[in-house]
Amino acid sequence: MNKTLLSLTAMLCSAVSAFAQSVPGLDLSPQLWESFTNMRTVRSLKPNAQGVWAATGGGVLFWDQANQAFKTYKNTDGVSQNDARVIGFDRLDRVWIGFSNGAIDVFDPANNTYKKINEFKDNGVAVLDFFAVGDSMYLSTSVGVSLYLVQ
Repeated sequence: MNKTLLSLTAMLCSAVSAFAQSVPGLDLSPQLWESFTNMRTVRSLKPNAQGVWAATGGGVLFWDQANQAFKTYKNTDGVSQNDARVIGFDRLDRVWIGFSNGAIDVFDPANNTYKKINEFKDNGVAVLDFFAVGDSMYLSTSVGVSLYLVQ
């Protein structure tokens, strides 16, 4: 009985895999995933030279002043999670995004890249604010202040 069930399962998986590969226009790559979130809950709002950035309950929202258009950044775009809490900027024009679980993303809009800082992640520490001074970034957290060297 178990051999029959195992054989049937293997045949079914093979058939589904072959079907998915042979259907024109059916692409199962991860780039097709999209998150539909609500960005109405704005927790932090800060302007820079390019526009206005907002940390929201549904990700990060950016108002591009030059193009007069919104751009969203969500977990399917590379942000650690959708529940962003705070926004900050460093001297290199990168966007620092803080989350309630302690995760920090440093987003470089010029290169569309993310650097992840996970020292506080899942340790019960929330990131509350960022303050840049020269080559330093001060992090206000639920347990005190931390200092990072901006590189």
